[in-house]
Amino acid sequence: MSKIAATIQRIKEERVGQTGKRLLLVEGSDDVTAFSIFLEKVLWSVINPLWSGLRALGFKEALLDVDKAQDDTVIQTILNEWHKFLEPQQIFEAFQTLHATVNTKEVSEQLHRWIHGKLFYQSVVHPALDQLLGQKTAEERRLKIFRTRTLPDDLAPLWAMLGL
Repeated sequence: MSKIAATIQRIKEERVGQTGKRLLLVEGSDDVTAFSIFLEKVLWSVINPLWSGLRALGFKEALLDVDKAQDDTVIQTILNEWHKFLEPQQIFEAFQTLHATVNTKEVSEQLHRWIHGKLFYQSVVHPALDQLLGQKTAEERRLKIFRTRTLPDDLAPLWAMLGL
C-alpha cells in the first residue's frame, strides 16, 4: 500500500469524540484546497456522465415542446425517466467506488489523472509559486511554465501536419 493510500485509509477510519463520527481534520487552507480539488475531480468523473445521459433522455428540451407541455401524462413519464436515471444511492455508490479505486493509485497517477488541473493550479500551485518566487499573475506564470516545457510526443503528428 502506498504511503498516501495508507494515510487516506487512516483518515477514513479516524473517529472523534464519544459519538464516533468521522471527521477530516486538515492543518491549513492548502490541505483543504488539495482535498477539495481531489474530491471534486473524482465526483466530477461520476457526475459529468450523468449530464450526457440526461441530455440523451431529452433533458430539458423534452419538456419545452409545446405539445408535450400540454399533456400531464407525458410530463410525468418524462420526469419519471429522469428520476430513475438520477438514482441518488446508485450515484453515491459509484462515487464511493471510484474514490476508493483512486485512493489505491500512486500519487503521481492521482496528480496526473485524478486532480482537476486547472483548479489545482489556480488554488495550490500558483499561490505556492507566488509565495516562493514573488508576485505574478496566474496567466503569466502559466505561460512561462509552458514555454520551458518540451512538447508532448503525442502531439508530433499534429506538428508534422502543420509543418512545425
